[in-house]
Formats: sequence, C-alpha cells, structure tokens
Amino acid sequence: MSNNKFRIYDKQLKKMCYFTLSNANNYASLGYPIDQYLGQSDRNGIDMYENDIASAYSKNGHECVLGKIVFEGYEYTIETTDHMWPSASFVVLEEFEVLGNIYEDSELLEV
Repeated sequence: MSNNKFRIYDKQLKKMCYFTLSNANNYASLGYPIDQYLGQSDRNGIDMYENDIASAYSKNGHECVLGKIVFEGYEYTIETTDHMWPSASFVVLEEFEVLGNIYEDSELLEV
C-alpha cells in the first residue's frame, strides 16, 4: 500500500480524523490505531481504509462477504468470522460497499 492517506478514530472527539503522512507524527503520539487508505474506493466512491466494514458479492452474485478489512503482511484481506479473503479475491469479488468501520459500527459484525 503506497498511498499516504491515513485516519484515526479520536475517542475524545468521537469522530474520524483524516490526515496525510506529512502530519502522521502528530496523530501517532495519541496512541490510537492508525488505519491506512487502501488505494481504492467502493462502488459509491467512498475511500476504503483498514478496519472498514465492507460487503461484496461474487461475480456470479451467489456469495456475499461481510467483514472487516485488515492489512496482513503485504496485502489487505477481508476478515469474516470464518474466512480470510486475500486481496487477490478482490478481482473475483465486485461491488464492494463500505458499510461503516469497527470503531463506530462494530455491531455490523455481530452474529
């Protein structure tokens, strides 16, 4: 991921704060997890970040994936309760839609 857009969820302000690499040190000192932009947008044009909650359908439309976007090693995956979908699957899975994030919408992942 070579994009230099980041965000944190500020617990005191109770909102997402977006920033670039040039001012990352200001936010890193707060001790909050930093989410990086994935370099792609969902079907509605919303930028996708680590720790977003997203849904996607397979090209044949028979399988729906709902999970958290995580960065593992050198690729991002969608983590569901029973499977990790590697970034290579993003070619197979289309129509991504960001539904929220784990900080403000964690109930979306509850079974």
